[in-house]
Amino acid sequence: MNPQISVIVPVYKVEKYLSVCIDSVLHQSYADFELLLIDDGSPDNSGKICDYYQQIDPRVKVYHQDNKGVSAARNLGLDNASGKWILFADSDDWADHDWLQSYANHFSNDDDIIFQGVIVESTSNQSIRSLTSGRYVNDNVGKGILHVIEEIDFTYNSTWSKIFKRDIIEKNKIRFDTNMSLGEDMVFTSQYCCHINSISLLPEEHYHYIQSHGNLTTVKWPLSLLADWLKRQELVAQELADYLKENDICLKLMQGRITSLVVKLIDSYSCKPLPTKNDRLRVLKLISRYYDKEIGNRLKGKKNALFKCFFYKSSPCLSDLLLRLFFRPISLLFIKIQYLSFLKITY
Repeated sequence: MNPQISVIVPVYKVEKYLSVCIDSVLHQSYADFELLLIDDGSPDNSGKICDYYQQIDPRVKVYHQDNKGVSAARNLGLDNASGKWILFADSDDWADHDWLQSYANHFSNDDDIIFQGVIVESTSNQSIRSLTSGRYVNDNVGKGILHVIEEIDFTYNSTWSKIFKRDIIEKNKIRFDTNMSLGEDMVFTSQYCCHINSISLLPEEHYHYIQSHGNLTTVKWPLSLLADWLKRQELVAQELADYLKENDICLKLMQGRITSLVVKLIDSYSCKPLPTKNDRLRVLKLISRYYDKEIGNRLKGKKNALFKCFFYKSSPCLSDLLLRLFFRPISLLFIKIQYLSFLKITY
């Protein structure tokens, strides 16, 4: 008989944390589940740890693949899952004893997706992020999605904050985009939510997210890739907004990404080589569609203050020129010679 829940955990280079994650799942108060561990060609002992747990607990299923990335690993888990419900967990996070039970308590409503809050763990503190309880059906589903985004936007963009129905995933052939390495969770969730008719929000927090430093502003993604990935997110967000008839969904989802993109763009002007003019303008045009006073207020520091002065929504080319003048690491003499004396701009 198939289990009620399939928990999918992609595994890569996490031997220090993996046992804590696996133990937290296996020691759940709710027992009707399977745990799929997907070893994504991990070069450390993570794969061996997975195999050990498979030997001692029949609920554990292990799959090994060459390193293809987290999206491919999750897709392999989906291909082999047998539960009615799908949960994802990251291999360096962990969950409270009643994590699965908190979802199972609401299975009788037969909602298409169930969200809950999260406990964010950092080296300095613990932050509990809660959702207001609510259930939204049919024409009100869009309001439920907006509620999640406005209360805890990053939980919408992460797979571990919600439980999905496997039959909706399979019927609509929904999988993670293996061509993306940023924002693929948001794309998957948005594609899924284009096929739902009900949503529940739980005022509970049982998942412990271990906050890392690998985010948009620190990972050295090329600007061209960021532009491609964010365009993909924008298209899916607009599809979801159209399906649910809530235009603010696209706006809110994209605004949540734009602040970090501005910081990345500013940093790119001091890079060698400078990103191409085409890539810079693509990003400036994307920013211009969602930049507002609220985003501007989030930007701190001298560089960001200059960006506010030199950013013109109506003229990306002018913005690019000014940003190049003031953010390139070149001397004032060089600026005078290249830009004022010869009055020539080279891109």
